[in-house]
Amino acid sequence: MSGEFENTPGHGRRRSFGRLLGIAALIGFGLLAGSSSPAQAATVSVYAAPTATGASDCSSPANACTITDALTLANGSSVLDDMRIVLGNGTYLLPSPTPTALPVTFAGPSLTFMAGSGTPTLNGRKATRLISVGPASNVIVDGLELVSGQASATGGAILNDGKLEVTDSTFIGNNGANGGAIGTSAGSTSKIEDSTFSNNTASAVGGGALISFGTTIIGRSAFLNNEAPVNGGGINIQPGGDVTISNSTIAGNVSGGLGGGMSNLGVVDVQSSTIANNTATSGSVIATGNTDATFAGVIVADQSSGGDACNPNGTAIVDAGYNLDTDGTCVSSATPAEGSHSGTTAYGASTYGEVLDSYLADAPANNGGPTKTIALLNQPEPATTLANPAFNVVPPGFDLPAEVGGQTAACSISDQRGVLPATSANCAIGAYLLQATATTVASSAPAVARNAPVTYTATVVPAPDGGTVAFDDGAGNPATTQCASQSVVAGEAKCTVSYATPGTYSASASYSGDGDSNNFAASASVDPASTTVVSNRPVKILGSKQNRKTGAITIKVQIPSAGTVKLIGYKQLASTSRDFGSGGVKKFKATPKGNLARSLDNRGRGRALAKFQFLPDVGAPVTKSKVFRFFKDAVG
Repeated sequence: MSGEFENTPGHGRRRSFGRLLGIAALIGFGLLAGSSSPAQAATVSVYAAPTATGASDCSSPANACTITDALTLANGSSVLDDMRIVLGNGTYLLPSPTPTALPVTFAGPSLTFMAGSGTPTLNGRKATRLISVGPASNVIVDGLELVSGQASATGGAILNDGKLEVTDSTFIGNNGANGGAIGTSAGSTSKIEDSTFSNNTASAVGGGALISFGTTIIGRSAFLNNEAPVNGGGINIQPGGDVTISNSTIAGNVSGGLGGGMSNLGVVDVQSSTIANNTATSGSVIATGNTDATFAGVIVADQSSGGDACNPNGTAIVDAGYNLDTDGTCVSSATPAEGSHSGTTAYGASTYGEVLDSYLADAPANNGGPTKTIALLNQPEPATTLANPAFNVVPPGFDLPAEVGGQTAACSISDQRGVLPATSANCAIGAYLLQATATTVASSAPAVARNAPVTYTATVVPAPDGGTVAFDDGAGNPATTQCASQSVVAGEAKCTVSYATPGTYSASASYSGDGDSNNFAASASVDPASTTVVSNRPVKILGSKQNRKTGAITIKVQIPSAGTVKLIGYKQLASTSRDFGSGGVKKFKATPKGNLARSLDNRGRGRALAKFQFLPDVGAPVTKSKVFRFFKDAVG
């Protein structure tokens, strides 16, 4: 094993990283920092758009320039400036389709690439790395998508030799020799939060998504379906690398050698995370090289992959407590730490591994929050069925190592989705909390006419089959008799009512059921949802008054409620639009134009159709039309 699990060739040597960053390339972003000043930095924002032509000054979204021009301005700024490049929505093709040299020197203390609207995409077109961070630079990537980056060396999308912060970003289809998406050098620091790495590849040795020679902190992120030919399908930690992972999911990654989820030759600390369904010849979850690896509150499950879940290479994984291991290779079945269980340990008539495999979703899914998670599944009925061993078992007093946000008490931190545990409740193991029952209610329609049906739907989360929901009017009075107790089916209960009088109405929903090992609360209630009932009376034309000097007519129109009235003249009358804050009688002047005006000038009389369209603030549009006769005295 020692011959196969060795340091990544060509990396970990400061010279190779420095050489990469010293090349003045014409493609990609090269951000080489100069000296920084201890003085207070000012923030300077420049704006870029994918459709910009270069004729703008980058001063605002309306005057956005090309990304090349934005980088030129950033590089030309004072060392006292913290630069922000605000990117408009769309795709930025790199290198530039036109042979324009991109700047390679950034002298300010920090540079932020941030989304101004939507999710801007940096696309390397399999031709260039996207971002390089110099030794004295601090680069922030916020709200972007980085795709198709390519590097013959480390870091297909980003190479970090300084300080890097990544938030709310996605890395897809990037490729580097090592570290398909991100490579970090010795002495660098990286912080990654609320981000997703999927389908990235390493072409030489390891780290399909990430290779770390430096210090890396990862929180609330997902590493999905990345691949490396030798070691570390998802993450590769090299000697000197120190990686902390919390509230994250590592799933579906593939290594051609060791460590499907991750390989470790440095230090790795994994907390409140789920590592599942990764593949390797050995160590589908992790392979280590006689180095430090600590798990706390972690699910390791590999229902479908080959090889042992963990390959500690002679050094046991440090079990810091409350870990679940499906096959017994990560957590010692002989001496598990507090709250930890191996798959080979009996759990009722089954083993922990068998039960956990049944109650862990097979694949990551959009379960809420910025990244995909592997859900903990509900305990089915009857009650004799074994409960999910990950549910509600980590006590509030159990301390995990500090996560990204700096909190240490396991039950004071949110899960990968941002969900907090119920008050005073225990936490679940893994990256996904099964929260206590929460009931929500919403109106099926924002507004309806009188006597039309309104359906209120109460959704109970998680979704039980059982219990009842009582609807009331928001003041504790039953909404209707038939809504007093509605059964919950597949997590939903409905109440349909109608209202004869215009106005605003509300309904509250309260769930009642049995508290159980699924972490369902026995009851829950929510604030009321509202619906507005509007009059369905038509627009009325009440009368008109002729001005024979001008030929115009003043028309009285009655509208039922607040909204906008448009007079449509069909090229015979001047069209107008007026906004009214209430219903009632409104006046409109119908001024002749076109053929009607010429007829009045020539003959002193004419006819025209006036159409009034009413767009209520709430409710559906209604119209009323009428033909009017127009008269005009002769001028003499």
